[in-house]
Amino acid sequence: MAVPFSVDRVEPRGTPTLAVERVAAYGVSETGLLMYAPVNSAPGARLVWVDRRGQSTDIAAPVRSYSNPRLSPDGARVAVTVATLEQRSIWIFDLVRDALVRLTFDGESGWPVWSGNGREVVYASNRSGTSWDIYRKATDGTGVEASILIKPLLQIPHAVATESSLLALTEIGPSSFHTAMISMRDGTLKMKARNAWTPSLSPDGRWLAYTSNDAGRYEVYVQPTSGAEGRWQISMEGGVEPVWSASGSELFYRHGDQMLAVDVATNSTFEHRKPRKIFEGRYALGDVKDDTRAYDVAPDGHRFLMLKPEPEPSIDLNVVVNWHQELQRFGHTRE
Repeated sequence: MAVPFSVDRVEPRGTPTLAVERVAAYGVSETGLLMYAPVNSAPGARLVWVDRRGQSTDIAAPVRSYSNPRLSPDGARVAVTVATLEQRSIWIFDLVRDALVRLTFDGESGWPVWSGNGREVVYASNRSGTSWDIYRKATDGTGVEASILIKPLLQIPHAVATESSLLALTEIGPSSFHTAMISMRDGTLKMKARNAWTPSLSPDGRWLAYTSNDAGRYEVYVQPTSGAEGRWQISMEGGVEPVWSASGSELFYRHGDQMLAVDVATNSTFEHRKPRKIFEGRYALGDVKDDTRAYDVAPDGHRFLMLKPEPEPSIDLNVVVNWHQELQRFGHTRE
């Protein structure tokens, strides 16, 4: 945009005018030269399967700007955030029919989580215009979205307890960042872990894994959801993005390009063994600042749903000469 401006009066002297559209970055010289980089499409990625040997197999889904992929309880569908230059929304990819279908349309939506029976997706949306709140919607697209939790905070859902109506989420305020367990029936707070990201619930709902930097770097921890005392550090040299296996016998996490696994036992108390590397590869990583997780684990525990980034497109630079004369065409004059 461009607007005439009086340096002497320190005020605009006209109406702003659209000069160039879809600009990512620009520079203007006093000699009348404008250089700008146009907005490119959002960076794309592929959905791929990776086995425990590190062998990858492409999934027949189109290349999109994917984030936060989540497998349905039966492993037949993927709920995923798809970003465009205009909007973020939730889509569902059917792994059996190779079909990608949009689920949400109002406002921006992200961070999808499946319900225990696979009939609903819980997600965050900013449709209220004041914050990111939590909603739920049937996965067949019928009915309307129902709000679960509306607060003046950024709220991000991460896991739904299979045998109860408890939701693990993060809440981000002006000066706080914590993981919480709440009731989806009435919003009652069940437990809270401060300075904690990307929570993951054990299949029995009794244990919560999350990332925290309490020790000065990001590590993975586990603590009981009951609010009882006790916290165990799982990773040893850094770790993020914890995910439980469907059997509850393993806890996975990432450290750089490595995928690691830890054998755990959750019978009467929590026990765990030393982390071991499963595979290593260049796949998209979640962003701690955005509280995202960039992979999921198949119900059989043998395959990992990963995001494989596409090569970055080249960036063109456009040059407009006689920039000042162009502005004068819109009625702008130099002072």
